[in-house]
Amino acid sequence: MSSPEPQSQRRALGAELRRLRDLAGLSTREMAPKVGISSAGVTRTEAGTRVPSLPEVNVLELCAVPGQDIPAAVTARLERQQVLFDAARRFDFLITEGALRSPIASEAVMRGQLDRITSVAGMNNVTVAVLPTRSGAARIGWHGFTIYEQLRDDGDPFVYVELVHADVTISEPAGVAAYQHLFGQLMDAALTGDDATNFIAALARSLAS
Repeated sequence: MSSPEPQSQRRALGAELRRLRDLAGLSTREMAPKVGISSAGVTRTEAGTRVPSLPEVNVLELCAVPGQDIPAAVTARLERQQVLFDAARRFDFLITEGALRSPIASEAVMRGQLDRITSVAGMNNVTVAVLPTRSGAARIGWHGFTIYEQLRDDGDPFVYVELVHADVTISEPAGVAAYQHLFGQLMDAALTGDDATNFIAALARSLAS
């Protein structure tokens, strides 16, 4: 029997490939001859029951992002995704309901993005939390930030903040502690586990109606 972790990795990769296909505006039947497999093979790949070859991923990138340097685009995307598959690392993502609902792309692309988030949430080393709009914490005028902890070089934790005018790195203990405290408060008010994934899945279904 295969272990749960490779299965979750295949599902996460499949969701990403589906997102790329949706971005290209192609059905599974239309994508199949471009990739060189059957439409059923495309479906199995996106469901995480079949592992795609790198050439298949190249074709998806080419369809989704025409005109780019495809090898570089593929390499960059795979490198960004690879860090999630490192079981030695832990990732906790907190996303507001407003961010999930924001129509930044077509409905097909938005569904692909939501499916991708749901798939990643199933990985053993990843937690995805959703902060509902009805939560008082969701109305706080806080900005996005990333807390880096348990660094491999045993360095001290730090916080990375992307502001409109600049990127800011906070390393002094008091400042880091303030963000850790805020993150804990927001997580306490957020949906987690099945509640979070069910919320995201319901939002994706609403886009298909």
